[in-house]
Amino acid sequence: MSRVIEAGRNTHGKPRVSKARLLGKPPDQRKKFVQHTEPIKPKPIKSGPFKEKSVLVPCTEIRYLGFLYNTIDMSLSLPIDEQNSISEHMRRFVNKTTFPIREFAKLIGDFNIAKRKVEKAKTTRYLICKWKYISKQND
Repeated sequence: MSRVIEAGRNTHGKPRVSKARLLGKPPDQRKKFVQHTEPIKPKPIKSGPFKEKSVLVPCTEIRYLGFLYNTIDMSLSLPIDEQNSISEHMRRFVNKTTFPIREFAKLIGDFNIAKRKVEKAKTTRYLICKWKYISKQND
């Protein structure tokens, strides 16, 4: 679909330049150009994560908000590296009667971090189970 528009006029027919210039020439001597109006085609995606179709593969463990969610037995746990660091800090205090305050503060900090993750895990597990239930209903 194309239409002819006189030079010096926009698509609404209003002049862009002075009327004296436009009226000075007869319509057949005015410059003309063709404006093509076609639907815009979306550009193909050439790079990035959406370049190729991805295949969803079920996984057994999901790391989310600092804890591991096991999809087989529906359980939550702290990652192994965090468990190891907490147990390492605890072993330092087993046989000691005196210890520096800084090391004790690190141990309490590790416990506080683990406590916050475990508190969030309960809410997150509820939401994941809810989403799972809703997705089964939609299927």
